[in-house]
Amino acid sequence: MHVRRRGADTAGRDALVCGCMSLPPELGYLSRRKLRDVSAPKPRDAEHRADRWFPPCPKDSPAMTLAPIFFALTVAAATTAATPGNVPSPEAVLKTLRREHPRLLATNADLARLKKQIVSDPATARYYSAVKQHAERCLRNRPVEYKIIGPRLLNESRKCLDHVFTLATVYRIDGDKRCRDRAIAEMLTAAGFKDWNPSHFLDTAEMTNALAIGYDWLYHDMTPEQRKTIREAIVFKGLREGEKIYARGGWWAKCTHNWNQVCNGGMTVVPSSAELL
Repeated sequence: MHVRRRGADTAGRDALVCGCMSLPPELGYLSRRKLRDVSAPKPRDAEHRADRWFPPCPKDSPAMTLAPIFFALTVAAATTAATPGNVPSPEAVLKTLRREHPRLLATNADLARLKKQIVSDPATARYYSAVKQHAERCLRNRPVEYKIIGPRLLNESRKCLDHVFTLATVYRIDGDKRCRDRAIAEMLTAAGFKDWNPSHFLDTAEMTNALAIGYDWLYHDMTPEQRKTIREAIVFKGLREGEKIYARGGWWAKCTHNWNQVCNGGMTVVPSSAELL
């Protein structure tokens, strides 16, 4: 199994995210190790057989960055989980959502607290400095493009998630309009793809996740036309493709490895971020 070296920029984003979620950075590292050490299951169908070869994670894989977020959300959900026979309806769940944007992962109040912490705490300042350095690399990197390697669009989906998440984070903290404009451009480019490669659904889920976070975090910085373009892509290239797989009992919907978290997670984050069509 490929072992990924933990870079300073990734450590910085882990610490910043865990800070917003009121978790120590160490928990982000532990949760990342736990998620990464899951053994690959035996193939059960044609789609899974096509995924027998798992490439190494790219150097700045957003999967490693987002692990502590999912860990935090899992802990929070465990404390309020519905008991069997008392599962709330989808309508009841959606009614609990905040009406204002941004509302995913970190609110404006969370970011205000983090800004103060960057000034007052040297460790947080170092972490954020690493994040800003990574944002500069994102700005220099080529934009996302429709590039299939083998059966996958996954490298591009991860690139989009990494760019949007990192750049939108820096914009929300620093107000750097270069980061805002590039993140929006990345989302519009991905929205224009003919599809998000649903035959390998990890790709679709990662891309859906990227645009859902960007849509929510940059909602007030986009024009109505930009929001409409991104929202339609999220729905028709993400959610609708997921619905097809749920309807036919797709294997990843109930599996016990990383496909479950990534695919279901990508579909779940959308109703929290976007006003659906």
